Amino acid sequence: MVSRKENKNAIKICPQQVFAFQAQKQSLKGVIEFSNNISANNLYQRCGEGNPGTYYSFKQNDLDAIKDLNNLHDWVNNCLKEAQQQVSWNSDYYPDLCITQSWLNILEAGNDHAMHVHPLSILSGVLCLSQRVKLNLYVKSIYSLPTFLCPDLTDSCLLIKQTLELEFGDLILFPSSLRHDVSTHDQQEKRLTLSFDSFFTGI
Repeated sequence: MVSRKENKNAIKICPQQVFAFQAQKQSLKGVIEFSNNISANNLYQRCGEGNPGTYYSFKQNDLDAIKDLNNLHDWVNNCLKEAQQQVSWNSDYYPDLCITQSWLNILEAGNDHAMHVHPLSILSGVLCLSQRVKLNLYVKSIYSLPTFLCPDLTDSCLLIKQTLELEFGDLILFPSSLRHDVSTHDQQEKRLTLSFDSFFTGI
């Protein structure tokens, strides 16, 4: 939703949070080296609107072969556990979260990544492996109208946008149902992020 002039009498309600962590720079060395050696034949073209770039999907043997990657996933799992402890889910019913899949996003100049969510996941995350990445998060406005009132359906889905500027080593965890996108990459140097999904462990 386009921001308008602030009302001095307005009261902001229902603030929420996403979770931020900072990886040790040394722990990222392995994943950076790994990304530099990925063959173009092993990259997948991302689907979607615009020019979304490519990605590499990690396989289990990748993690076993490179200690730094395994350690990085262990650290992310610990971050998931720490975030889960701060959410009000009933611990009697929901065991720990763990990574279910992870992948590297590789964007060249002109690539973007349109608004999307991550299905079949509880919390998702983005780890910045470039100098700077702008991650846009969107929540539905409480002033969105009921669909049956809306000849223009955009009025039933008014969105509030917040942009997070991530720097190298920043990790953001957020609900997988939260809409998000990444703006067009306008630098010649590749933009690299590691993304992942999670689900509860056990049966």
